Amino acid sequence: MTTEQEYIIKLSRAAIYNEEPEEPPADIDWNYIWNKAAEQNISGLLASAILRIPEEKQVGNREAWQEIMFETMFVMGKNFAEFKRMMSLLKNNGITPVCLKGIVLKDLYPTPELRTMGDFDIWVETEQRESVEEIFSSAGYSIQKRPFFTETDGNNTHWEIFDTLEQEFRKNPDIWNKRLWENTYINKNGLRTLKPEYHLAYMIIHMEKHFTWCGCGIRNMVDVAIFLCAYPKIDMNLVENLCREKEVEKFYLYVMNGIKTWFCKEILNNYNTGCAKDDFMEHFLEDGIFGFDMPGSSLKIMQSQKNVNFIRALFPTLNELKWQYMFLEKKRWLLPAAWIHRLLKGAIAKKNSPLKMIRDYKKHSAAIKSYKERLEKLGLERHTQNDD
Repeated sequence: MTTEQEYIIKLSRAAIYNEEPEEPPADIDWNYIWNKAAEQNISGLLASAILRIPEEKQVGNREAWQEIMFETMFVMGKNFAEFKRMMSLLKNNGITPVCLKGIVLKDLYPTPELRTMGDFDIWVETEQRESVEEIFSSAGYSIQKRPFFTETDGNNTHWEIFDTLEQEFRKNPDIWNKRLWENTYINKNGLRTLKPEYHLAYMIIHMEKHFTWCGCGIRNMVDVAIFLCAYPKIDMNLVENLCREKEVEKFYLYVMNGIKTWFCKEILNNYNTGCAKDDFMEHFLEDGIFGFDMPGSSLKIMQSQKNVNFIRALFPTLNELKWQYMFLEKKRWLLPAAWIHRLLKGAIAKKNSPLKMIRDYKKHSAAIKSYKERLEKLGLERHTQNDD
C-alpha cells in the first residue's frame, strides 16, 4: 500500500471519529489525494478531516478542500430534503418502505451531508411496487422497470425501488426476503430499516457482490466502521453466521480484519477476525467507487490484449449477456435476438458501434484478467452478475 493510500484511510478514520488526523508525511502527493478522493466520491468527507490539520502544515489547496466540502453538503442537503418529501408522499399513501444502505448510514456520520450517495435504495412489498411507481410518476419522476427493481429519476435524485433482494440472494430468495423482512424495525430517525445485525450482514453481502464482480471503493469499509461504532454491542456471532449461510465468510473475515486494523480496533479487540491479508485494503483504493468498471478507472486505461477474439466481442456468450438481457435466463434460444438488438441499439445510438464494442471488449477482458489475479491472491473467486 502506498503512503498516499494509507493516508486516505487515516483521513477517513479521522473524519468519522471527528478528530484531527495524523500529521501528513512531508513528501505526500496531494494531487493524488485530491484525484483519488474525487474518483471515490469521498472528497467532502476527507475535506472535513484535512481542514482540521493546522494551517502551518502543507495540505495542498485548503481553499479547494473547503469549497468541495461545502459544495457536497449543499448538494446532499438538497437531495436529503427531496428524500423526505417523497417518503412523506409514500407514508400518506400507507406505504412504509424498508430503507437500505446509504440513506440509513448517513445519519451515523458526524455530518450526514458528507456521506454522499448516488441513489436512494428502498425495498417495498411486491404488491406495493406498482403503487409506488405511480406515486413517483405523479411526482414527476421518470420510471424504468427492471426485473428486480425500478429505477426512477427526478429532482436531481435517483432511486432504486426493490420488491426483492434477489440480486444478493439468488439461492432461496423467497426465504431470505421473508427472513430479512421479518427483521426490520423503525430506527430513532423514523426510518424503517433492517435490524443492526441483519443490516450489517446485508451490507457485507452486498459489498462482496460488487467486490468480486469489479471491485468497490473505500467508502464501503468506512460505512462498516461507522456502523460498528454506532452499534458497539452488536451480536457479531449472528452477523458471522448470516455471512456463513450466504457463503461469504472468508470475505466477511477480511472485512472485519481490515476494520480492526485501520478503523476501530477497540470494538473488535476481543473478536477473532482470522488472518490478515495485507493487500486486501489496497483493492478498495486501486480504482474508483465502482472498482474498475467506471470511467477514469483502470478499465479505461488498461492496455489492450493481443489476439482478442473479435467474434466474441460482437457476439458475447450467453453468460456475458444474461445480466443485460434477463429473459435469457429462461429463454436461452433467444440469444441471437439479443445479439441483433445489441448491435442495432449501438448503431442507432452511435455510442456502441461494432468497433467500439471490440475496443471495449479488449479493455474489459484485460481488466477482468488483472482483477481475477488479484482475487486469486485473496482466495476469492470473481463472480458474474448472475452468480449467487
